[in-house]
Amino acid sequence: MKKIGMETLWGGIFGVVAIVAAIVEGAINGFEAAVIAGTIKDISGTLVTVIILIFAIKSLWPTKETLSIEERIVRALDNWQKANSTMIIKSSDDEKTGKYGFHMRTDVRDFYRAAPLTKNAGWFVRLPMPQSGNYGRDDLQIEFHLNKGTFFEGVSLSADELNHNFDQLNKLFCDFINAKYHGFLTASGQKDLILVKLARPIENDGDIQKLTEVLNSMFQAYLASANVKIS
Repeated sequence: MKKIGMETLWGGIFGVVAIVAAIVEGAINGFEAAVIAGTIKDISGTLVTVIILIFAIKSLWPTKETLSIEERIVRALDNWQKANSTMIIKSSDDEKTGKYGFHMRTDVRDFYRAAPLTKNAGWFVRLPMPQSGNYGRDDLQIEFHLNKGTFFEGVSLSADELNHNFDQLNKLFCDFINAKYHGFLTASGQKDLILVKLARPIENDGDIQKLTEVLNSMFQAYLASANVKIS
């Protein structure tokens, strides 16, 4: 929360008092040319501190948000992707899936590189399309996907073994996200799919921030559990 500094506050207050005093003094002495000139001189010397106070107060006024909730969601998701652009890519199959998605590079070594060097990626998260009403629903759902390349690249596993390992990871991530965001969401899943149901609609900037925090927490959990090869 923004606050006005004590120097600005008291400087402005005393500035106003000085201006009023100068005007009163001029009225008492009669507004002759010399008196008026002196009054103007006194006022100009303190006017700057008053203006600074006015601007400080104005900065505390809430600014009206002109973007719709959907536009603000897109802006927040876009900023999140840019902040993690080494690993997170905007999905190109939104029209096909009907979801607003992001892919994650499966070679986690790209996280340590100055620029992405591989093109291997799988879908990481899919959200409702940011269209009117989609995020104001009580049954808002988000899907996370566990990619084999992220966690088990180069590991020889049968289909049953792979599904068992996915189930173990799935439970790990669901327990983590349920504990961290208790009251905001409920996560459950099986094999390579995690379904997150939000407890309330996304209606304001605070909700949007919480949504991006969930994405970031899951992203960090993926990185922490990834199959990183040093060689």
